[in-house]
Amino acid sequence: MAEIENNRTKDIFGKEKKENVILYYLLFIFIIISLFSFILLANYKNTLYNFPFYKYEYEKNGVYARFDKAVVDNATIDLFLYLNNNQQNITSQFFSDRDKLHLVDVKHLIRFSKIVYTIILILFISSLIALFYFYRHKFKKSFAKILIFASLLYIFLFITIAANQTNETFQKKFIGIHYILFDNDYWILSPEKDNLINLFPEQFWYDIVQKILKDTLLYAVFLLIIGINIFVYLYLKNKFFMAKSSVHQSR
Repeated sequence: MAEIENNRTKDIFGKEKKENVILYYLLFIFIIISLFSFILLANYKNTLYNFPFYKYEYEKNGVYARFDKAVVDNATIDLFLYLNNNQQNITSQFFSDRDKLHLVDVKHLIRFSKIVYTIILILFISSLIALFYFYRHKFKKSFAKILIFASLLYIFLFITIAANQTNETFQKKFIGIHYILFDNDYWILSPEKDNLINLFPEQFWYDIVQKILKDTLLYAVFLLIIGINIFVYLYLKNKFFMAKSSVHQSR
């Protein structure tokens, strides 16, 4: 009966049906991209103020051997408070004037990333609601596919980056990104004068990118498992009801 009704709708409203299909795939693709972006940004956000990770990196990169541990930790906390808008200025004398000028730009970037994060979250939720509203009859199956495709997209990206990532290629990209993000040269710091580069050498940024990518990979695998389980459940449920319907018809 439902199939006959769908065919009638298609015959009468053929053009409208085609537009609905286009809308479905647009929503489907957009939700995949927004989910992918949201997970990546969420892990970046969680790592940005992960103090234990910073302390581990300070130990690994010899920062604690060069500077007093209490001074470094206090300077880092002061930096967190400043970048997170908890205080207007950096009070620590550990950072040079040039460090502070560069951190003004960094703070603007972090504010912008928070705005992007919020927009993506709103768009993801709105698109998901739209998908449910317009295509409720196949929402569960679509949602399972979204989780699977978004996870596979990230896993493919991770493998591609991991296969081509070396310290040399990272250094080139790291410098190139600074030229794109900043319209001044405050980011060019001297280890003799500016302690910001001593706290966060290039190895730190390589490690933090790796951490964000690996943490996101764990989330992607988790979502992939959920998506597969939902898909299998719906498939088995459909098989069960088809078998049950066949039994009733045979009687």
